[in-house]
Amino acid sequence: MTAAPAALASIATQELRHTLSDFPAVRRDLTASGFFGYPSAGGGRSTAEGLATIADTIQRAPAGLGSPLTSLLEPAQWVATTDRDEVQVVGSEPGVVGTELGLAVTPDWLTHVEITDGRAPTAWTGDDDDPESAASAPAVEIAVSSDAAEQMGIAVGDVLAFEIAPLRVTGLYRPADPHGDFWQHQPQLAAPIERRADDGRKLLVADAFVDPESTAGLSTTFAGARLQAWYPLRTAEFGFDDAPIVAQQVRQLSATGEVFPSGELLMFSSILASDLDAITQRVAVATSLMVLLVAGPIGVVLAVLALATRAIAQRRAATFTLARVRGADGARLRLAMLLEGLVLAVPAAALGAGAAVAITTATGGHPDVGAVVLGALVVIAAPPLLMAAAVPTPARVDGSPTAGWRWVGELVVVGLAAASVFLLVRGGVVDSADGPDPLLAAAPLLVAAAGTFGVLRIYPLLMRAAQRSSRSSRGAVALVGTARATYAPTLGFATAFALIVGISVAVFSLGTASTLAFALTRTDAATRREIPPLDAGHPLVGAVFALLWTAVAITLVLCLVAVVLGVVSTSRQRDGVIGILRVLGFSPAQLRGVVAWELTPVALVAIVAGVVLGIVEVLVVVTAIDLPSFVGADSSAPSLDPLATTALVVLTAAAVAVTALAAAAIAGRRSPAVSLRMGME
Repeated sequence: MTAAPAALASIATQELRHTLSDFPAVRRDLTASGFFGYPSAGGGRSTAEGLATIADTIQRAPAGLGSPLTSLLEPAQWVATTDRDEVQVVGSEPGVVGTELGLAVTPDWLTHVEITDGRAPTAWTGDDDDPESAASAPAVEIAVSSDAAEQMGIAVGDVLAFEIAPLRVTGLYRPADPHGDFWQHQPQLAAPIERRADDGRKLLVADAFVDPESTAGLSTTFAGARLQAWYPLRTAEFGFDDAPIVAQQVRQLSATGEVFPSGELLMFSSILASDLDAITQRVAVATSLMVLLVAGPIGVVLAVLALATRAIAQRRAATFTLARVRGADGARLRLAMLLEGLVLAVPAAALGAGAAVAITTATGGHPDVGAVVLGALVVIAAPPLLMAAAVPTPARVDGSPTAGWRWVGELVVVGLAAASVFLLVRGGVVDSADGPDPLLAAAPLLVAAAGTFGVLRIYPLLMRAAQRSSRSSRGAVALVGTARATYAPTLGFATAFALIVGISVAVFSLGTASTLAFALTRTDAATRREIPPLDAGHPLVGAVFALLWTAVAITLVLCLVAVVLGVVSTSRQRDGVIGILRVLGFSPAQLRGVVAWELTPVALVAIVAGVVLGIVEVLVVVTAIDLPSFVGADSSAPSLDPLATTALVVLTAAAVAVTALAAAAIAGRRSPAVSLRMGME
């Protein structure tokens, strides 16, 4: 458990990176846009200097915000594109397909392309602000993508009629990395986009590169060009803890923007911030769900631990009695058990803490020192305290002094369970900045505990009714068995609690897994506009399913261990009764019947109660979380897995039956004298 915070942080980071990596570059990267302006608008600078100034302004725009944003951004890239105008090869007849071209400029465009035919364009020497100069100058040289040239019917050497000045195609190119971010941001430079013209004709729209130095002569044309800039995101270095900070930094950047020396404003998009918020919310809901799933098994573990300490104490009953005869009081006996518990717990806590740190470090995480220390303290404190509390107290004639307080404790638990369910139904899973609300996280455990108290209050009434019914029967087995089940049940509170909570957690986990699996088959991208829906490949989904099935397996094993410990802890009393019954002439079959009466009723009631409570938890908790909406599907009712639930019930019942047979067989092999002596001890 001490490794859980680091594990959750690792899963959250994996989910963040997975989701961002699935986004197209135009959505994943930090983007900005504005008007290009004339590169040398500051006056007296060369075109190269003007372009360098623009590039520097774009690059340093996020720098003022500092880390973590700046450390997650690669160097900025940008392209300035003019408005698109209709073009036609000079000397050709208009075709049925229209063509439009825009002129694009970026300083390092040759690093993104491979020239397949011809050569790169050179700088234009004309001036678009002077019609005579534009008319007398050579044509503006451009480079067009091979795909655009093929679809538009353009070849190297063609001269295209253009509004400003003729365009000469000097080279064809293809993307050096067709799947690179550059071409996702600028698809019209890689291939034409098909549209419909106002007259209904098919229209092919593309952009063509010009030499960056051409902007000096095309100053008027590029003054109104649209500039698009982007900063590729280093998703592999993005940690989940940085997501809220980065989102805040992006919003701050989008609110202020950056001003070019020419006076034009570069505005940043806040889409990345919204996506980070949506991912953070998704992780928060998944984390709360996983905390809900962990709370139940923790309760079962504590119940099993209490049973184990009780079994140890029962085995030492004779030693405790002898110590009391020699003058030892209860405080001294509890202190001795407390020290013995510390001897066992301290090494276990050290090993567990070391293993948690080693696992966290090996998986690339950073151990949470606070969680490790807290977990170690719990492990050190729980066993000694339970062992000290398990020391039996002498019987009192006036009854137990804690009987009245038991009602108070039960009412408190029932009230907390009702409050947690109310909060879940009203507001769903609430996740604060400090983590999930503890009351909401413990909802399944509290509901199961409240149900256990109710069952254990009703159970004696049922057994008394069964006992009255057995009096009219001639069978001694039913008479003795119902009396034992009523006044000395083998499976006491701790065992019944472990069974009910364990089975309810297992049923709740199965129902949650079934609902989640069904929802994943009905995801639709249109139902979740913030970010794409979840699928089985997301780390969050894998972690939730792994935890669900682990919870089922662990609670099932703990239920079986609880039954065995419950039988072991009452073996002395049972052996004494078995010895008396054997003296009275009970056969082995009758002895097995008596033991079955001790185990079967409470186990049957616990199994039924656990299944019912588990179904209630599925209906309440899963509905409150709204798992379908969480994964990106339409809302639907929670679903249960009847086959898996039936298998769970059958397996638990079979384990109880085997345990009963084993207990009867062990007691039956002892001689009556030994059994009587053990019972008297």
